This record gives sequence, structure tokens and C-alpha cells, in this order.
Amino acid sequence: MLRLLPALLLISACTSATVDYSAVWESAQELGGVVRLDKAQLQAFQGEDESNLPYAVDAEGNVLVSQPLVDDHGHWSALLVAAEDRNKIAAFEWVLPANYPEFDSQVQVYLGKRNEVGSYESKPRETRPADHRAQPGGSDYLYQAEGPIWENDLIGFRNYFDERNGFDIFGKTKPDFAAQEIGITGNYHELQHWGMDVLKVGSSLGAGALGISKADTLYPIGEAAVEHFQQLAYGPLMASFELQYEELENFPGITIYRTISILAGLPGYLTENHLSGGSDEQLTTGIVTLHSDNFLERQAAEFSRFATHGPQAELDKHLGMAIVTTTAADSGHSPEAAAPVTTTYFVRPQTERSLDYLFLAGWELQDASYTDESVFLEKVDHWAAQYAAWTNH
Repeated sequence: MLRLLPALLLISACTSATVDYSAVWESAQELGGVVRLDKAQLQAFQGEDESNLPYAVDAEGNVLVSQPLVDDHGHWSALLVAAEDRNKIAAFEWVLPANYPEFDSQVQVYLGKRNEVGSYESKPRETRPADHRAQPGGSDYLYQAEGPIWENDLIGFRNYFDERNGFDIFGKTKPDFAAQEIGITGNYHELQHWGMDVLKVGSSLGAGALGISKADTLYPIGEAAVEHFQQLAYGPLMASFELQYEELENFPGITIYRTISILAGLPGYLTENHLSGGSDEQLTTGIVTLHSDNFLERQAAEFSRFATHGPQAELDKHLGMAIVTTTAADSGHSPEAAAPVTTTYFVRPQTERSLDYLFLAGWELQDASYTDESVFLEKVDHWAAQYAAWTNH
């Protein structure tokens, strides 16, 4: 539960007048290690220059980690602050974007592409070559770790940027960023100093990848004639990116848009997805069930939770995975016979062609408490309640 700062006791760093920020905190939402403050509530303290952006300071005027959410046109919609600093905030300062304070980042999105001299360069946007396919192990991969990586202090994920379009998990044993060295030094299928690839994906939907459900058959996104990647928000507390799939081989005329965000202090990612074109297709997601068959569902007033737990990670380590939605959804298991998608516990919205969800994962070498199923589920449900408030506000 969000703890509100005492109203009427917050002193502006600019003046000696008492400033009432109570409305700001009444509208605040927390998720993981981040608190989001609404622009509408903060704007009352902005002053005359509407091009300025806010950041938080403590009672001594020390700058606290802050991140305004700014779109491509320079318009901001909210301010993110670190949850651990919320009770330290005494005021807000406003500066031009060029003068905004710099902070060490706790999140990142990274796509490394091999250049002409054989090293990898970070690409903020990329259209996948039309002839690019999954490369065999041991290849000089076109894309480092085979596609985009997104990570925070707790966990990392990757997308196979080829016809598989799967999602995988990098378990982490330390908070330092690992993406820039994954696939460069060491074998990430074996335990490294930072962690390892913990999930066997196969022909499943892995760690919350998208599929398409049609006529009771579950398909992967599969080959797309055009596939785009683009970084969006990139700051100390949240990073996000967009994937776009056009003209799917199995579903001509369909385009899928998905946005993925990762927050500091949350062992998972948020994603918003929409399908355009076609007729009766539905977006679907899921969790691989190669080494686990315990389906742990909960239907609460604000959210639905679908989870698995057990020694289902590589090296027989415990791993819990969960999908949280705030809209009505069906669930089930893919057929075990030969099919486009197998060994998947799927989640599918009941009506909409959009599918937004939170994916969470807890690996025992990151946090030993994740060996306990009840502890994992308790944490998941805590974050699920936060997610419901975050998305419905």
C-alpha cells in the first residue's frame, strides 16, 4: 500500500512558503521500485514556463532519482521517482530538458548488431533484414544474444529477433547490467558471474511471448515480412521499447503492435499489445510448461493471476513465472501432440483483440525465498494488486 507523505508539511526548495502537495500523493501509484506521479497534479507547481520538467529533492535540497515520461514530441505525462525515496521527497524543482539532472540507470533496453568489423553496436531502432532467420549455435550472430535484451537490477529478458519471436529469461545473481557482455564472454547457457539463461523454451510461448489463437488452435507469431524494433522511454527507473510485426506468414493482412516496459525493482515486465487486421484471431500469451504442470490460478476483483512454480529452471533450480491481467481471460494448456505451439500454459482475453499483461519471474539464485511456492505467490499477488492500480488509474 502506498504510504502518503504528510500534507502541508512539504517545504518548497525555491521558497520558504509551505506548499500543499497532498493531491500529488493522493493520485500516486506504485509498482515495484517505482512511484508514478501524475502530470495533472504536478502542473499546479510548474510556474509559467511549460517547457520545464520536474524532479524531486529532499529537505536539504539533494536531488532524488527522478524520470519524467516524455513522448517523441517533448510532451511529458508523468514523473517517476524511486519508491525507496518517496518519504524523502520534500519538494519539486523545474528545469529545461537540457538541464535535467543525470542519474545512474537501473534499467536498460539493448539491441546489439554486428558491424562490418565484427563487433556489436547498440541500435536504438532496427528493421530486421527480410531474409534473417534463426542462426545455428556457434554462429557469429547478426544480433547479440539473438535479439533485444531488457533488464533491471533483478532480472533480464530477451526476444528472439527472427521467425521464432520467442521470449526467454536471463536470471541474474547481481544487480549490475549484463546485456553488453551476454553472448560476448562466456557461455550464457552455463552459470556466469552475472547469472545465466534459465529457461528452456522449445516450441512454447516461453516467458510471455505472444501467440495467435484462431479456431481453437494456438499459433506462434511466426515469420513476419517486416519486423521493427525501436527504443522508447530510456531513463533511470523505466525503459521501454516497441516491436511491430507486419504481414505474418500464417496470417496475411495482420499487423501486431507491442510495447514492453521494464521498471526498477520489479522482477518482470509490462506489455501492451494490439492486433490489427484479420477477423476472428485473438492475441494470446503463455508460460512454458516443459518442466512444470502446476497451474496456480487466482481470480481477484482487480486482477487475474496465472502462474507456475517448481524446479523448472536450468540446473534444476526453482523458478516461478506468472502472467497478470486486469481484464477477463481464459486459460488452458496447449495440446501435447504435434502443433504450432506446444508445452504452453496459455492465457487468452475473452473478447478484445488487445492483450495487456504483467509478466513476473522469480529465480532462486536471485532470491532464495523463491524456492517456496507460497512466498512466490504472495509476492506475485502484491505486485498484481499494484499493477491493477497502476494500469486502471
